Amino acid sequence: MIGAAKRSLARKSTAVPQAVHTGSFIPYVRLYIELISLCLNLSLLFVKKERSLS
Repeated sequence: MIGAAKRSLARKSTAVPQAVHTGSFIPYVRLYIELISLCLNLSLLFVKKERSLS
């Protein structure tokens, strides 16, 4: 019975850092997506400005 409790504790101790790591990774993914969106919007703005000048 003690061995099963140790294994359960070992699984829990590895699950917590993985969850923390994933949770700290998500804001960077969101930032990356926002930067891509900003770059696309700026490029569209410049394309529209060039077309209006032509």
